[in-house]
Amino acid sequence: MEHVLDNPAWNALLTGNSHLAHGNNQVKYFDKEVSPFVGLNEITTDSLLVLYELIDDSPRLLVSPTEIEVPAPWKFLYSINGYQMVFDGTLSFNNAPSQATPLTAAHVPQMMALTQLTNPGPFASRTLEFGH
Repeated sequence: MEHVLDNPAWNALLTGNSHLAHGNNQVKYFDKEVSPFVGLNEITTDSLLVLYELIDDSPRLLVSPTEIEVPAPWKFLYSINGYQMVFDGTLSFNNAPSQATPLTAAHVPQMMALTQLTNPGPFASRTLEFGH
């Protein structure tokens, strides 16, 4: 059995973030205002072509454990190597003080301003819908 992190976007779109998912049993994606990530059940040329027909032309991100051939009509912009780090232990937060303020849609302008200053990665006007 594969680990869920072998295909992280696909598994997120199937499970905890399924309420934000669009697509079918072959390809899934988030609305571009939520996240640029897409997930493919199997990373194949056919799946990439199906995805191309379902989404608009905004930039998208695909996580793949191996290098892939990107078929036309896709336009390949760049790739980066990433590392997954997994902690299999347990943590306890029972004694941790909580002074966090729950963020709401009213905070989105401040969130967007902060991301412009810090460029933390993919963040759009509806990213908050992932929850806390």
